[in-house]
Amino acid sequence: TTAEKLGALLLSLGEDVDTRTLWQAWEPMLFNQAHDLMSGVMTDAVYADTLRGYDTARRIADEQLDARLQTYFAHIDTRGDGIPLVVFNPLGWARTDLVEVTVGFGEPGIRGVALVDADGREVPVQLLDADRHEDGTFITATLAFLATDIPAMGHAVYHLLPRAEESPAHLPTTGTVMENPWYRLEIDPTSGAMTRLLVKDGNWEALRAPGNVVAMEEDHGDLWELYQPLDGGSRIAMTTPHPAPTTAVLSSAQPAEPGTLINGPVLSEFSVAHPLGQGQFQTTIRLSAGLPRIDIRTTIRNEDGRVRYRVLFPTTIADGRNMQEIPFGAMERPAGIEFPAQNWVDWGNETRGVTLVNRGLPGNNTADGTLMLSLLRGASIVAYGYIGGYEPGAGSESGLELGKTHTFQYALAPHAGNWRQTAPWRQGLAVNCPLIARTAAPQAGALPPRWGVLTLEPATVVLSALKMSEDGTRVILRVYETTGEPVEVTLAIRGGNAAEEVNLLEAPLHSLAMDDGRISLTLRPFEIKTIAVTVKENAAP
Repeated sequence: TTAEKLGALLLSLGEDVDTRTLWQAWEPMLFNQAHDLMSGVMTDAVYADTLRGYDTARRIADEQLDARLQTYFAHIDTRGDGIPLVVFNPLGWARTDLVEVTVGFGEPGIRGVALVDADGREVPVQLLDADRHEDGTFITATLAFLATDIPAMGHAVYHLLPRAEESPAHLPTTGTVMENPWYRLEIDPTSGAMTRLLVKDGNWEALRAPGNVVAMEEDHGDLWELYQPLDGGSRIAMTTPHPAPTTAVLSSAQPAEPGTLINGPVLSEFSVAHPLGQGQFQTTIRLSAGLPRIDIRTTIRNEDGRVRYRVLFPTTIADGRNMQEIPFGAMERPAGIEFPAQNWVDWGNETRGVTLVNRGLPGNNTADGTLMLSLLRGASIVAYGYIGGYEPGAGSESGLELGKTHTFQYALAPHAGNWRQTAPWRQGLAVNCPLIARTAAPQAGALPPRWGVLTLEPATVVLSALKMSEDGTRVILRVYETTGEPVEVTLAIRGGNAAEEVNLLEAPLHSLAMDDGRISLTLRPFEIKTIAVTVKENAAP
């Protein structure tokens, strides 16, 4: 979708865009959404073919993304001292977020760097890692910084200034406390469990027991059914309670040597590794100086058959609402039962709550105030009739995931106020669509160092798609309302000179008044609207 958005942006800049190649990525991805394949009643050979399809889609999409970014960057004025570093925002609102980028250095003698933003102001930058020559000078350096106010569907140019002086070293310590303007977080150094999470807005504790604890439970179910073989009751599967585990191997109960903590001007990061069951567990908790969320990356190597891994966050909120994101909206779901959520769930009341953001991990549940996210199952077909290509000898043992290593990303964002006020849809999209940073050549260009193609207000409206029309002549935007309340929307796209509302097949419904690229429309609760915009031949200023 990011490559698709860039195609629409390039169309507005007067570039010819190839749409056929990107469809070669869409087709296998969409094919893999077939019912039986999604629900988990396939065999090893089918899943091997499925993974090849996804690999093809990823390769083509990555190639198209890189090619379109290069074409877009060629329009930007990147002149200035140092190495131009362009940060691109693929989402529909101006945002501030963490950027992590690896930069190579061709000139000798570089031991440090400084960073200035699009307005020429120096900003903090943190060295995370470096590949060095024998004399200690940089070959490459991996850097982190907070990119602020990057325009919606647009960019900001930073400049990296190589230095002969050594950048400050932020060496690992044995500390257990991380803090930023929103949270104070304490961690068990030997297990990686969060032992305390103080939310400064309202001065309240978010956890009643250790969080970021992974439970490894026995699970003798089918690929399609948790804990038990298929029994024909799939129609009632989401009425079965799945409470927090009481008998499980917990990551907090298998500690090892204390982990390490790095504190720097941009972020703090704690990492620890230790056994879990017969396998291995590693978790990294990151707290950024300018973000009201806690990013977590957990890696599990599974060596135990027929198991299920869930990560637990026991909250202090006794009576809350279990709000979950669904396609193009959100809904309250019964507590205690696992449901597929899109990017986020929120457990809270009118005064406080905790949002759990997932990245490709839809199995979510909240029971007795404990947020639970399913990470991994090791399962195979147990009870299923020989039919439709499933026959003796057609195995499904790869589903046990034995000897496999998987890395999972999720984030925690405790907040004051209710879920509507804290906009969890933005946290979910930010985690799933990171800012993109690339080095660029110094050059003159029509686009200024800070520029975006659209504005969309208010914050309760999400841009879910930006693409070229199927005939390649217009820009298609799809927006929806997120909170279940009607809203007046203002949308502006640079260079737009005519607009109409269309249906999902892009057939016209009615024209919309457009004034200098700006249109106004009304959205009913959770309503989706698709807009086709004709843009000038070149929307660059």
